[in-house]
Amino acid sequence: MYQKRLTVIPSETQKSSVLILPGENFSFGFRIQPPESPREYFLRIVGEADLFWKWRQESGIPYYICNTIEDVLTTRDTPREKFAVEIHADGEDFPRNAFLKFFKSDFLPGKKYTFECAGKSRALALEPGGEAVAELGIYLAKEGRHENDTWDMPDRIEALSLKEGTHDWETFSATFVMPENAVALLLRIGVRKARGVAMFGSPRLIPEGGDNLIPPFDHTNARRPQYNYLGENLSRREWSEFTFLLDGKEFHRTKQFTTVCRKPYIEIPLPPGLSAGKHIVTVRLDAGYESAVGYRLFQADLLEEGARDFEILAFPEFQPADVPCPVLLKTTRPNVTVEGEGVSCSFENPDDHVMVLPPMKAGAKRAVALRSAEQEESFTILQVVEGADDGVRLSTGDAVYVPQAPFEFMRYLRWYVENRVGNAICFRPCYRWSGSRTMNPDAWKKIIPYLEKLNLDYTLMVDGRELPGKNANPPDSLLAGPHYRGRQAHENDGSFYYWGNRLWQPESMPEPYADVLSRSNDPGGIQPHVRPPRNGSLAWWFFDPTDQKDMKGAAEAFVRNLAAARGESTRHTGPSTLFRYFYQAGYRFLGAEQMYGPEDLVLSSLRGASRAYGRSGYGAHLAVQWSSTPHNTPEHARRYFLSLAACYLQGVTEINTEEGLWRMEKEYVDYDRYSENCLRHLEAHTRFRRFLQTHRRRGVMTVPVAVIQGRYEGACNFAPDQVWNREGEPWKFGPPEDSMNLLRVFFPRFQFKAIYSCPCPVEPQGWYSGTPYGPVDLVPVELPDSQLKQYRAAAFLGWHTFSPEDSARLLSFVENGGRLILARPHLSTNVERCRPSHLPESDASLDRLLGEGWRTKQGVLRRKVGRGTVVYFADDLYPADASIRAAYEKELADAAMDAVREERKHGWIRGSEDVDFTVYDREDGLRVMYLLNINWWKPAPAGAELLFGGASFKLMVPTDEIQCITLSQNTAVLPLNLWMDVISMTDDSVRVQSAEGGELVVFRRDGSSCMVAVESGVAELSLKETK
Repeated sequence: MYQKRLTVIPSETQKSSVLILPGENFSFGFRIQPPESPREYFLRIVGEADLFWKWRQESGIPYYICNTIEDVLTTRDTPREKFAVEIHADGEDFPRNAFLKFFKSDFLPGKKYTFECAGKSRALALEPGGEAVAELGIYLAKEGRHENDTWDMPDRIEALSLKEGTHDWETFSATFVMPENAVALLLRIGVRKARGVAMFGSPRLIPEGGDNLIPPFDHTNARRPQYNYLGENLSRREWSEFTFLLDGKEFHRTKQFTTVCRKPYIEIPLPPGLSAGKHIVTVRLDAGYESAVGYRLFQADLLEEGARDFEILAFPEFQPADVPCPVLLKTTRPNVTVEGEGVSCSFENPDDHVMVLPPMKAGAKRAVALRSAEQEESFTILQVVEGADDGVRLSTGDAVYVPQAPFEFMRYLRWYVENRVGNAICFRPCYRWSGSRTMNPDAWKKIIPYLEKLNLDYTLMVDGRELPGKNANPPDSLLAGPHYRGRQAHENDGSFYYWGNRLWQPESMPEPYADVLSRSNDPGGIQPHVRPPRNGSLAWWFFDPTDQKDMKGAAEAFVRNLAAARGESTRHTGPSTLFRYFYQAGYRFLGAEQMYGPEDLVLSSLRGASRAYGRSGYGAHLAVQWSSTPHNTPEHARRYFLSLAACYLQGVTEINTEEGLWRMEKEYVDYDRYSENCLRHLEAHTRFRRFLQTHRRRGVMTVPVAVIQGRYEGACNFAPDQVWNREGEPWKFGPPEDSMNLLRVFFPRFQFKAIYSCPCPVEPQGWYSGTPYGPVDLVPVELPDSQLKQYRAAAFLGWHTFSPEDSARLLSFVENGGRLILARPHLSTNVERCRPSHLPESDASLDRLLGEGWRTKQGVLRRKVGRGTVVYFADDLYPADASIRAAYEKELADAAMDAVREERKHGWIRGSEDVDFTVYDREDGLRVMYLLNINWWKPAPAGAELLFGGASFKLMVPTDEIQCITLSQNTAVLPLNLWMDVISMTDDSVRVQSAEGGELVVFRRDGSSCMVAVESGVAELSLKETK
């Protein structure tokens, strides 16, 4: 489809941004050239409310602006006081509330009180379930509930409701006796599902013979924050209200939300049938409230798009063979019939449509022609790819920036499919990024049928972290369909661990915020829907860090917290290595949040936990924006490609990028989809996507070495200070957690911590590492015996509380040929930290494993048991202790090297600190190796070695791509074209496919090698005569 973007502001006459004040007009012109074919036009307005720019980041605007009452305060019409509240309603189904909380010390139980409020209404009408009310919620003492807890709805309510219609100021009142067991009060001014204007004077609560307890309406008071009202959906200044005129005639009214990102934009369709020549657009800022701010216009673009009978919006670049082929079209007039590939589709209404073409046979350069009565259009699919769906999904969550509305959803979907972003899509309604306050069913009813026809799997990430937008998530019943993957929570390992054990502070947030938000937000999201634990008059964020005394209690409390917060979510993503506990809490699918931790390590922990709990699929969520800056460099985009590729190597089945292609944010950057930065990341994404679509990942990953995560282990790569984020000296990270750093034997460039580098030096930072010996799994100790026996070697490093059930399993592992490495603390039954090891008093299996008298021995004990070996460090020291660390590391390296010697019989890689690799064994007996050069800071080929029986071959692994070697019994082949894939092979022949052709390197077990040319399409090559 024809597309063109013309920037009309800035211009030669208007070089800088424009400040439009409330009530002002601003006009600008553009010229339309005579088009060669029909066109439609859109206006793209880039700008923001004129708010202080340093509030414009993730932790700023939703809290410091959106939660005040200042934008509904008026001095123009009040009941004989400075301010009144004036709320304009238009039937919105989200609540507009002002809250103020009072504690037990603020009032007198048993005393007579009068609750009163002046009210006024203008054309006020309530819809079913609507309200315009001032209410006083009374909380009574209850066993097990803190006296300051207002998480539940009030036990008793005194309500004063405004009259419908038009009425002048009138005072409403109610008299009551404060219950003897009253412990807290929550004042609420609320309007919902109403039309018209509702006005309130300052409520008053007057004890008999006493003074009013409620402060009058006023602006935010920094010195006495306990008297500030908490506003919910009362702020207006982040919503700029516009009227647009074209050539003097009004054609559109809208509101633009000022997001946490700089320079957000809106797109507006211009009236159809625009003539060639000059046109004038007038923008009027409509803002009738007293605290209104101006609007700063940075840019205006004219978007020109083709508008013939039908336009091809998107088609596949690589299409799977033997399955229907969807093509996204738009029609611009009623009753258009489009034909092609033996299919005829009649489209009654002008709209976007999906035309499904019949399955195609594998091959290269497949031309397709579509025609209507008036025109014919064609496109070429580069390759129709043979091979069954391997289940690997690629998506982004850039929809987090897209308002929940049909027009915006469909504009985004067009871009997503046109750019072939992936075969899945992730949605995440969130107020701070898109302005989505509430769930819009029309948006979902519009887009879901397209997702189904386009074969796009879709996921909902539940957010709801702030009062506006707390209920913006659609229910599963609305999303249901064969491509819906489910609801997904995010970063609850942060909520209940690495975010810290902070208190809600009244200086930054009025006191009822914690209770009001957590009781009413959608469950199963990033903001836990759980009752905040109390500490005196304040509330902990999400858990009490003082209520557990040992590792067992802390681990079990973590699982309980996760389960309580899960809601209806079946999926979770987070950056820590604590995945096993999420499975224990009831989640069915887990993903690792990547790009600010040691990537292979985190994924190995996810893979190990998934194996232990019988989950064949697992995901990744790439937070491309947070960990490093600047964003707009080749190195940043190269790191993004590495993260995508690492997911593929490590067996991830669902790879989702948080954002970064449609927009990218961090603090005050303003990158949108037209920026060099987003385009550079889109190019890296596309390079990976092409590899994904032209290859089929088959088989099961072969991992010869496992590191066992002990029982109740709480080492968190994202929290380097306190274990389980519990308070007190014993919880400080110590030898058990430091011992996790011995994983550098297997991942030499890794850092066991959260890695933020802003700005990022062009040198290794610890995100990526080569694997000299190959992949390693971090597996929980509860891994079933059948799974544990698949490893050649296993080792303990960090915390482990020994249980009698462990001894027989470890003995069986060694007797059946495994090598086990452990130290005395790993056999301790302690649950408390910083204690000498307490060994089992009698255990026959341990006696057989370690020999008689093992409890009193010192030094290193090495024993052959059955077909395997155990290496036991008998001193009461963790592996990180300086006196044994080097020896322990040597044992780990020796075990890994022995595994390499065994695996080279079938083919293996000798890697390096810069070459990451994994190995998959296919059902047809072939072995596939994937190699990745992780050196993003100094891009140059990195050396590795193919070990094939007694032969070895030097390899130079290039940057910015994945290399793939396929091996049969005596032959290995390496395609040199990024898009070439081996379908099948024997020692004497290979069947390959590619869009462009290229060359294969052939390696023989006898040490010989040669190069073979390959044509495009599907090719069967004989290898008998190659030398």
